[in-house]
Amino acid sequence: MSISNHTLSFQTLKVSHAANSLNSTKRQEIGIHAIGGYTPISHVADRYGVSRKFVYQQKEKALEGISQAFSKPTSDEKILFHIPVTKQWLHQTVLALIFICRSSYQGVIEVFRDIFDSSISKGTIHNVVHQYLETAKKINQQQDLSNVHEGLHDEI
Repeated sequence: MSISNHTLSFQTLKVSHAANSLNSTKRQEIGIHAIGGYTPISHVADRYGVSRKFVYQQKEKALEGISQAFSKPTSDEKILFHIPVTKQWLHQTVLALIFICRSSYQGVIEVFRDIFDSSISKGTIHNVVHQYLETAKKINQQQDLSNVHEGLHDEI
């Protein structure tokens, strides 16, 4: 009995992991296939290695997106401004997330995935941080700390 429970929980974990590793494009594909109605939900789930529940969730998100696309925007939803996203801007965003928000590399990856619908690797984050490390060291060395007589070591 415990062997079958173990196998069942392993299969559930495998399916759950498959759903978590899907990018937004694959999730959209699942939603589109589910909306189309030409392929049974169970076949869509098998094709992508996810549960039927996950397919239904993607179907609902796709239908909600279609509904929003054709609805009139309210005055609260008007665009406030546009940001020209350049490579330099992305570097600044990485540095801000790391140093201001104290985010982990994984946190930066999740922000890029969820907010920007883009991917960034841990190696790229590391390279960006270390690219500006020498500049930061020079700025820190230029600071005159001769007037500081007591330090708050627990704040460092």
